[in-house]
Amino acid sequence: MTSNLFIWQAMLVSTGLCFVLTGCAPRSETKPSDPKQPNSIKNTIKNTTQEQASPAAVSPASESPADSENKKPEIKKPAIDPVEPAADRVMDLQTTPDPQQPESNPPKELQTIDIPKTWKRLGKKEEIWIDINSKEVIFAGHVCLNAGPLEMFVCPAQTKEHESVISAHATALQVHLALVALGANPGKTTSWDPEYRAAYGPTIEITLKWKDAESGKVKTTSAKNWIRNVKTEKAMEQLWVFGGSQFWDDPASTQQIYYGDAGELICLSNFSTATIDLNIQSSQSNEGLLFEAFEKNIPPLETKVYVILKPGKRIEPKKSKEIPKEKGNEEIKESKS
Repeated sequence: MTSNLFIWQAMLVSTGLCFVLTGCAPRSETKPSDPKQPNSIKNTIKNTTQEQASPAAVSPASESPADSENKKPEIKKPAIDPVEPAADRVMDLQTTPDPQQPESNPPKELQTIDIPKTWKRLGKKEEIWIDINSKEVIFAGHVCLNAGPLEMFVCPAQTKEHESVISAHATALQVHLALVALGANPGKTTSWDPEYRAAYGPTIEITLKWKDAESGKVKTTSAKNWIRNVKTEKAMEQLWVFGGSQFWDDPASTQQIYYGDAGELICLSNFSTATIDLNIQSSQSNEGLLFEAFEKNIPPLETKVYVILKPGKRIEPKKSKEIPKEKGNEEIKESKS
């Protein structure tokens, strides 16, 4: 009996020395969890927020002086804002997107050559000029195609770039009006009724000017050197004429629509809507296209180009030869026999 009591006293003393030397406090009994405590994270955060905000929070149970001395100070964690479900956040982004603000500083227009003082600009947004001294119309564009069959050579921007070499930074109507201002009166566009008639009017000589990316020098050439005849495999030799396209009165808007703005600014296939067309019969069918891009002569895509139009001698329509009625009747009789 005495030995057992001695053993228990020794164990208690050794335990007390351990706590003193290590600075550890005896572990308090674990309190049973509150059965009323909510299980959801959201309700727990809500209750925690309410307890921190309430000045009359319930104080903890009374403790003995020994417990209060040995107990470490409690570190309070900062309150956490309630987190909304991810699905709700995605829904908000889809239904209420942030408003898109326009760019305060849009990209500036870049000219790759020195613009001569004799070039007088005709519009603020469109890059088109007129030179009264040399009697030329000039507009800027960029290379949009450098290989493949062609129906156009130049089209207004965002129209027929898939079959044109140059995309113009001006409208077909502006080019038409600038040519008229120089005294070039348009003729007529291509017609097939009652029979084919080529477009006619003032001839238009077309020159191209651009800055070579490798050498940094400004180059100049005839537009015909960028076009190859499919049959001869040589540069195009045919003439362009200012037919003048056509206007259409839109009954809905009571405005005049200029057909050339749909894509037919400078054509290689015949169109009755062409502003500038060839003075020969040139098919629109894929199998019968006469011209293609002269790839080796065309600079890289997106190269800025200045197209210079110079009106020349006027071409009048060719008179069709009428077949005498008697001769025609004889041919009919012979065919019947």
